[in-house]
Amino acid sequence: MRAPAYTMAPGVPGHESSSTRIFVAVKVADRFKDRTPTARELIDLWGMSRATAYRWVAAFKAARGEA
Repeated sequence: MRAPAYTMAPGVPGHESSSTRIFVAVKVADRFKDRTPTARELIDLWGMSRATAYRWVAAFKAARGEA
């Protein structure tokens, strides 16, 4: 009998759930109240990949009307 395919259920450690994204967004917004963070800052603080960090920077700029 074959083992079932490995999947990660939402919410388990190591899986980025929507609550994790909200937590990070609130922490980043609180830390950078007066400016938009750079991708390098997000990578260093949260261990994000470069692509994810640039998406977050773009999202913050759009939310603040900078884009």
